[in-house]
Amino acid sequence: MSNLSASNLFVASVMSSSLSGKITLSVPHFPGHRAPSDRWEDVHYNQGFLWVPGCIIFDGLTLSRTYWVEVRCAERFDPAPESLRIISVPFTIDDFAVQVMDDLGGGVTIHGFTNGNYQLVYEGRELTDQELAVMPQNELLEPFIVDDIVREYPELMRLTFIPVEELSDAQILKSDEGLSPPAELVLNRLDDFPEL
Repeated sequence: MSNLSASNLFVASVMSSSLSGKITLSVPHFPGHRAPSDRWEDVHYNQGFLWVPGCIIFDGLTLSRTYWVEVRCAERFDPAPESLRIISVPFTIDDFAVQVMDDLGGGVTIHGFTNGNYQLVYEGRELTDQELAVMPQNELLEPFIVDDIVREYPELMRLTFIPVEELSDAQILKSDEGLSPPAELVLNRLDDFPEL
């Protein structure tokens, strides 16, 4: 359990992944040059993530590639019914912190975690007009409009860490039309990318 209260919001931040549309989470000592951000194969796109021990990269839902990222810790997972995509992966924290990064080099290190095993759950959906109206003003959070019609909203990416005794398998808990996962989800090892 985190030393912060259960269901606690650690951080909420605007992030832009205009190059790849992906958000990376890793433990602080994970060597940045070994993050396999450019090693995506069809299977990773089809399942919506690329996982290696100590690092997970999630592919966003939208082409806008702008995210309102919320990182939380909770005792149990309560899915938001409006989420379009929900993915659960194993994650181990061994340095009391997690890094969250976009592909432009922006990001934050979040301290306050308890070391141990976690179920990390990604939930994704588009933000609504009502949510955008109460958020901090930021041009990255503007809807994408063409001919006075909203074509796409920025994405809400909620990342929830749930303490567990034993690591569980990765699962697609809710799929959208952008996913076509394999029967068995792929969890890579760093050795799968020897060139890194």
